[in-house]
Amino acid sequence: MPTGGKKEDVLNTIKYAKRLGTHQALFYLPVPYPGTELFDFCKKEGSLNPRLRWEDYDCLNFRNPVYINPNIGKKEMIRLRNYAFKSYYRTLKVILRNIMQINSLDAFKKYLRALKCLLEING
Repeated sequence: MPTGGKKEDVLNTIKYAKRLGTHQALFYLPVPYPGTELFDFCKKEGSLNPRLRWEDYDCLNFRNPVYINPNIGKKEMIRLRNYAFKSYYRTLKVILRNIMQINSLDAFKKYLRALKCLLEING
């Protein structure tokens, strides 16, 4: 298994997602669960959060990642994840595709909530 990816790898993934321009995209930080090959690799590499508890294995906890890529660092990982969401949903192709989905008042409200969440993302 290769060592942790580099910032360039993350940026290329974001570019690829934007080029696809799907209706939606989700961006997560890696969560190496015990018993997996990724967990063993991260433990050997020394890149796991040293104070792990089972509750920490939450793929939605972006402030306190389980895995910290030694090539990128915690702050930059979080910043890149936030950048991925913001830059993806600000892509014209994605905006137009999502506008085309609005066909009711409920859908309009859903997209307003999504816009509000997008604007609250730091980074």
